[in-house]
Amino acid sequence: MKVSKSKILVLGPQKAGKTTISNYLADSLESQYGYRPTKGVRIVEFESNDLELKGQKIDADVELWDCSGDEKYNKCWPALGDGTHGVILVASPERHTGDDLIPWEREFIERGDIPMNRVLLVLLDTDQTATNHSAISEFRVPSSLNGVHCVAASLPKDGDTLRLEFNSFLVAVISQVHDK
Repeated sequence: MKVSKSKILVLGPQKAGKTTISNYLADSLESQYGYRPTKGVRIVEFESNDLELKGQKIDADVELWDCSGDEKYNKCWPALGDGTHGVILVASPERHTGDDLIPWEREFIERGDIPMNRVLLVLLDTDQTATNHSAISEFRVPSSLNGVHCVAASLPKDGDTLRLEFNSFLVAVISQVHDK
């Protein structure tokens, strides 16, 4: 069974790893050497085939909207949010606090009326040598995001776990949005 496109926004502060996660989930071969900030938005499209909904295999066309973390683009936010099915919030626990996610939570989740079960929070550990467990354990999710599913990942080490968590998230989005 094929379902229509699912628009998922990938949001968070600058240098959180949004592009890294978008490329990883899309199996994109686009490599990035050093930090290059996203200008506005970058859309990554792919097909996800490893999904099961109500005992039936499904294929989903996915659009990941890798949105800049630079708030200078906030005048574009209403247009970006139009037609959103789900949100992935990304933060790097070494650089960010939970409060750094509040602007995106207010604009895209609260105003967009996205239920918490269609939001995934990824704490991306950007240290390639060792997982920074203390930064992850000290990260405090804002109370306005209570109930959001959170996954900590260090790529590529935890890539399989991140992909499984994303697939579960995507099935939840599809079941609510496309199965009406």
